[in-house]
Amino acid sequence: MALLKTVRAKLTTRVALSALAALASLPFMHWIMTRQLVDVVDDRLPDAVRGFDLELVDDEKDLSVAVHTLSESDELEAALLKEDGPAASEELRDWHETYPGIGLVAFDVNGKPIANLGLAGLDAREGIPRKAQLGDLPELRFIRKHGCDKQEQPRPAYAILRRVRKAGFVMACMTFDEAYLSNSSEKLGLQIAVKDVEGKFAFATTGFPREALA
Repeated sequence: MALLKTVRAKLTTRVALSALAALASLPFMHWIMTRQLVDVVDDRLPDAVRGFDLELVDDEKDLSVAVHTLSESDELEAALLKEDGPAASEELRDWHETYPGIGLVAFDVNGKPIANLGLAGLDAREGIPRKAQLGDLPELRFIRKHGCDKQEQPRPAYAILRRVRKAGFVMACMTFDEAYLSNSSEKLGLQIAVKDVEGKFAFATTGFPREALA
């Protein structure tokens, strides 16, 4: 400071040196903050994955309970034998209202849909999905790559098909779409993305950083 003869020059020099020191420390601070952020993500991600797994298990249980209960329903059996659509729909209604994210369909023995709640785009010409695979088994669980009904943007779905004694069949279907992911995202506090079987981006919650999948 001996060469700086005025107070103004000394202050300017000190401010400039402080600014240079701050700029020089920025890369180091960025590295520190990045490492801290990565550590936070590493801590939270395993718990988030477990939480999502538990969410799926709970939803699968809801689907299973609905199908098992309906398959043993005397009222649904009678409705299917009589091909009574309103009566069959009434039996499905309580479960659909309790779990609005689940689609429910009751078929007669020939595969004709007698009642349908939640699957407006169901193709009645398809008949009973995977009937050949069901064979003599009481039920069949499977993934439908393009969902259980026709949609503008098909999304995968998990379905359970079960016999209703000798009167027909009942199917419950849960679609994994943006609404499902958004609901899980709010519960778990994270953003979720889905890839297709080829590992390509399929869809995600609105806040998911899609560029991270590039």
